[in-house]
Amino acid sequence: PSSVGGGIRTTTFAVAVLSVIAFIRGEYGIKIFGREIGQSDIWKAFVVIVVSTGVTMVGLIVLLIVEDAPFLVLFFEACSAFGTTGLSLGITDQLSDIGKWTLSVLMFIGRIGVISFVLLLKANQPKRNYNYPKESVIIG
Repeated sequence: PSSVGGGIRTTTFAVAVLSVIAFIRGEYGIKIFGREIGQSDIWKAFVVIVVSTGVTMVGLIVLLIVEDAPFLVLFFEACSAFGTTGLSLGITDQLSDIGKWTLSVLMFIGRIGVISFVLLLKANQPKRNYNYPKESVIIG
């Protein structure tokens, strides 16, 4: 899909899952349908998922601080707002102004897409014309 219907695209999720499967198999890169997914697209998929999760969690934390409602209800509202699904458990009208603004910001970011949101915040930084030496770190 090329539209930003809200939240993360199914293709983004699929690229991340396929990347994990390829890693488990000991393969480098994703090969599917006679094509190979570029490394930059794999990076973007993981960045979108991590930033989306982070934005949603920050919104949830704000809701947990300012609202007096059960965790699962606020979690559902935050995820629904970011995904712009239009679903609610019926507490939206009972939220404080800060809670409503939080859901509105989540809906806005989810609607324009994480990449667009990150580009909005990104300052014009000069390109580096140099590279540092590479280092291997222990992951796991």
